[in-house]
Amino acid sequence: MTPLSCLLYLLGIHVTYTLAGQCLSICRDPDDCPPEAAQPGETPPIWQTCPGGPGNGAQWACQASDIDFPTVACLVADMQTCGLIGAGGRSTVFYSFGATTVEARTKFRDTLNPKGVMFNDALDADYWDNVLNLPKFHMDQSARMTILVARYAEAMATVSTGEVFFVVQKYNGDGGGHGAYQLPTDTTNPNVWRAYEFPTLQRNPAVTRVTSVDLSNNQNQHVDWQPNNNDPQLPASGASDLVVPPPPPGCPQKVKRAAAACVTCITFATPGGPTGTVSVSGTAPATASITPAPTISCTLQNEDPDQGINTEYCVCSGSTFPVLSVGTTATGPDASCAYTTLNAASTIHPTANLPVVTRNCQVCTVAVDSEQCTPLAGCTPTAVSTPKPTPPRK
Repeated sequence: MTPLSCLLYLLGIHVTYTLAGQCLSICRDPDDCPPEAAQPGETPPIWQTCPGGPGNGAQWACQASDIDFPTVACLVADMQTCGLIGAGGRSTVFYSFGATTVEARTKFRDTLNPKGVMFNDALDADYWDNVLNLPKFHMDQSARMTILVARYAEAMATVSTGEVFFVVQKYNGDGGGHGAYQLPTDTTNPNVWRAYEFPTLQRNPAVTRVTSVDLSNNQNQHVDWQPNNNDPQLPASGASDLVVPPPPPGCPQKVKRAAAACVTCITFATPGGPTGTVSVSGTAPATASITPAPTISCTLQNEDPDQGINTEYCVCSGSTFPVLSVGTTATGPDASCAYTTLNAASTIHPTANLPVVTRNCQVCTVAVDSEQCTPLAGCTPTAVSTPKPTPPRK
């Protein structure tokens, strides 16, 4: 299975984003990430390839120089040029609400004759490599990838013809509703079927019906929507109206789809090393700014004699450090703890929950009947005066 099955699933209720090193993993469903291999009886390739393409010397519509991010219109044009959806009576197969990629493909798509067209079929892997992989699209940004999924979903529904199938785990949804009208149990993210695909299918004059397929009931089919049948119509898709976030500052980042993993990897050539010079596909600016090191998260512990804390100190990542000079550029109550680097030699690791005090170049952990002290580097002891006894209270 190609990583396309994991990169851009449009029909899941959940879209999970995780970081792994320099690679961004965008998965439709944890059950298929990394994507499963061909199942018994399947002959690779398991995803179909475009029978058509641009003519000699021509480009795909989304490659046009005036397009800085794929639009619904250019994706529609490219799906029509690809020539799979609707060709020879091919039906489009969508899925959601518990149906997994493998189930939708092996238990239903592959049983149709001719074979149905799923999300990974509508535009093949070569298209993704040569078009959507263009550095100017910045598909390494998860927010931009999410908008691409929405637009791709609307485009696929726009190109669909005839009877369209919608595969679900069971006809009566856990969140309410049935078949194509199921409601998601998780409303954190838009359900792509309800937000972009089904509304577009309902407004597509070439679609004759939407039929749900119940995996839990031997792929039983039920016609849930037909035009002019007074079936409920969902609000129109707004994929084209979604605001595309600006690309990150600096150089374009080319997305690489690894052949054996569910990731898109950001790769850089850095001939200038620490100067920040970056070269990416010849379109990057000559240099990229280097982000300064952030201030380390530290808090100031004030004096608290009642707790045996007789001086101020800084707490950074669970360890204690001396306060900085007042001349720091930071402001606010924690300005004297605005560390940008931590000197391991001066780090003290006190026993958990015991107060820490600083006395005459010693940082001490105070227990009930003992204390452990560590010399404070760079500190010169001063003469110790004997404190006057405190008179007893009357």
